[in-house]
Amino acid sequence: MAHPFNTYAKTLNYFFEDMKEYSTDTGFFRFAYQSRAHWMLTCIIGASTAKGIAFESICEKIPRTLISRSSIKNILDSAVKQNYFIKNTSALDKRVQLYQLSETGKKAVSSWVKRQKDIFNKKN
Repeated sequence: MAHPFNTYAKTLNYFFEDMKEYSTDTGFFRFAYQSRAHWMLTCIIGASTAKGIAFESICEKIPRTLISRSSIKNILDSAVKQNYFIKNTSALDKRVQLYQLSETGKKAVSSWVKRQKDIFNKKN
């Protein structure tokens, strides 16, 4: 009898094909799939409140062994420049910059979540 893990072969292939297709994207996913750090920041910012998340809070969530503070800052600046993230000044503390997904980022991440649901809900 085949190992139960073998039932995941089609799902893993669907996931691989999706990643391959979107990794060659020229827009948002080219940015987001660039590295583990890029995707982690996209997820953290996407999961933040409607007001956004501060740089210090982002740095607290990610162990320094995974991403340095300077790398986080560079990725955030790049995403803002490309209009994938938005940076706004906090109304409570003008020294704090809050990051959130732009409309482009929200649309891309929403479509990604839907695709993943479709992929992982398919019957093998």
